[in-house]
Amino acid sequence: MKRAIVSGAAGFVGSAVVAALEQHGVEVCAVVPPDFATGPKQFRLERSQATIVECDLRDYATLDKLLPWDSADVFYQLAWEGLSPQQITDWSLQLENVGWNMNAIVVAAKLGCKAFIGAGTISQDELATAEGRRYQQDRHRVFRVAAQSCEDMGRSVAMEQGISFFWPIISNVYGEGERMPRLVTNLCKSLLRGESVALSAGTQLYDFIYRSDAGEAFYRIGEYGKEGRRYNISSGDSKPLKEYLSQLRDVVAPDSTLEFGARPFAGIPLPKESFDITALTEDTGFLPAVSFQEGVARVRDWLTASQSQP
Repeated sequence: MKRAIVSGAAGFVGSAVVAALEQHGVEVCAVVPPDFATGPKQFRLERSQATIVECDLRDYATLDKLLPWDSADVFYQLAWEGLSPQQITDWSLQLENVGWNMNAIVVAAKLGCKAFIGAGTISQDELATAEGRRYQQDRHRVFRVAAQSCEDMGRSVAMEQGISFFWPIISNVYGEGERMPRLVTNLCKSLLRGESVALSAGTQLYDFIYRSDAGEAFYRIGEYGKEGRRYNISSGDSKPLKEYLSQLRDVVAPDSTLEFGARPFAGIPLPKESFDITALTEDTGFLPAVSFQEGVARVRDWLTASQSQP
């Protein structure tokens, strides 16, 4: 791989993919929203040498006319609109994301890319269970259905366009710079404030992968991935959530209290297979480099430094 396009390059995962590609000597074109230069995500690409192209997702059908190259090797599609709590249930917006992803596949084919790589979510696996299909309290239902539609329709569109299609399933990515209200960052913040935290019993399986490891996994899929294989982007060390969060507490605030079982579990438990990275390791040689304890320590230090800044 010599050239890669990364859509959603200013995002939490997208910027990690850009960094991994550049570490491997790949020339990167980073596609970002039109307000990128003055927006809150600009810091994520400050050290990148990527060529920046601003384009709204709604205009991806003509994205090839804005790019600096007439050809590329791999197209990474990590952009998605409507992930805020206010928009996650907006079915019309989530449905539009499906169309925008299809436009990206067509553009990738126009550019002669050998592969299109999207970004699936482990919550798609919940749709595969009868319990998950019946789960009425799930606020993410519309989003996960849209993500599954992208995978199913995207594979068909890619086949028509003659381009390899990959839809890696991401488990739980964490690390410094996370601005969304996700579990690791939020729990670290609470513990640093000295708060006790009410949690579920934590018996469900979980798997966390550090941000740079996720970026490396995406790079390796683009370089070595085999079409038709399902790749899970996880650490491969799934275990009950309680064990992970207890490790987090021991790193961040050992004397604090986690109230396991104080609130009900709102979700669908997933099997160990949903986090398995055997295929990813066998085909690409991927192995995570950052342990959970080390990654949490980095998040702790980042949060502490952020709080100390004026």
